[in-house]
Amino acid sequence: MATFTPLLDILTDVPDPRRAEGKIYKLPFVLLFSIFAIVSGSDFYRGIVTFIDIHPAH
Repeated sequence: MATFTPLLDILTDVPDPRRAEGKIYKLPFVLLFSIFAIVSGSDFYRGIVTFIDIHPAH
Protein backbone atom coordinates (compact mmCIF):
# COMPACT_ATOMS: atom_id res chain seq x y z
CA MET A 1 0.00 0.00 0.00
CA ALA A 2 1.32 3.41 -0.95
CA THR A 3 1.80 6.06 1.67
CA PHE A 4 1.16 9.66 0.81
CA THR A 5 2.71 11.17 3.93
CA PRO A 6 5.49 13.05 2.06
CA LEU A 7 2.97 14.62 -0.30
CA LEU A 8 0.62 15.48 2.57
CA ASP A 9 3.55 17.12 4.39
CA ILE A 10 4.15 19.33 1.37
CA LEU A 11 0.45 20.16 1.03
CA THR A 12 0.29 21.12 4.71
CA ASP A 13 2.47 24.14 3.90
CA VAL A 14 -0.17 25.57 1.53
CA PRO A 15 -1.99 28.47 3.24
CA ASP A 16 -5.72 27.90 3.73
CA PRO A 17 -7.70 30.96 2.54
CA ARG A 18 -11.11 29.52 3.45
CA ARG A 19 -13.38 31.02 6.12
CA ALA A 20 -13.94 28.97 9.28
CA GLU A 21 -17.37 27.76 8.17
CA GLY A 22 -15.85 26.45 4.94
CA LYS A 23 -13.34 24.21 6.68
CA ILE A 24 -15.29 20.96 6.82
CA TYR A 25 -12.27 18.98 5.60
CA LYS A 26 -8.60 19.70 6.13
CA LEU A 27 -7.08 21.46 3.13
CA PRO A 28 -4.18 18.99 2.55
CA PHE A 29 -6.68 16.15 2.06
CA VAL A 30 -8.87 18.25 -0.25
CA LEU A 31 -5.81 19.08 -2.34
CA LEU A 32 -4.57 15.47 -2.34
CA PHE A 33 -7.90 14.10 -3.56
CA SER A 34 -8.10 16.89 -6.13
CA ILE A 35 -4.69 15.82 -7.44
CA PHE A 36 -5.84 12.19 -7.58
CA ALA A 37 -8.98 13.19 -9.49
CA ILE A 38 -7.06 15.30 -11.99
CA VAL A 39 -4.48 12.57 -12.58
CA SER A 40 -7.30 10.08 -13.17
CA GLY A 41 -8.83 12.30 -15.85
CA SER A 42 -11.17 14.74 -14.13
CA ASP A 43 -10.74 18.23 -15.46
CA PHE A 44 -13.68 20.11 -13.97
CA TYR A 45 -14.91 20.76 -10.44
CA ARG A 46 -17.82 18.35 -10.89
CA GLY A 47 -15.43 15.56 -11.89
CA ILE A 48 -13.32 16.16 -8.79
CA VAL A 49 -16.43 16.06 -6.57
CA THR A 50 -17.57 12.85 -8.25
CA PHE A 51 -14.15 11.28 -7.71
CA ILE A 52 -14.22 12.18 -4.01
CA ASP A 53 -17.79 10.86 -3.66
CA ILE A 54 -16.77 7.54 -5.21
CA HIS A 55 -13.64 7.14 -3.04
CA PRO A 56 -14.68 8.38 0.44
CA ALA A 57 -13.22 5.53 2.50
CA HIS A 58 -9.76 5.84 1.00
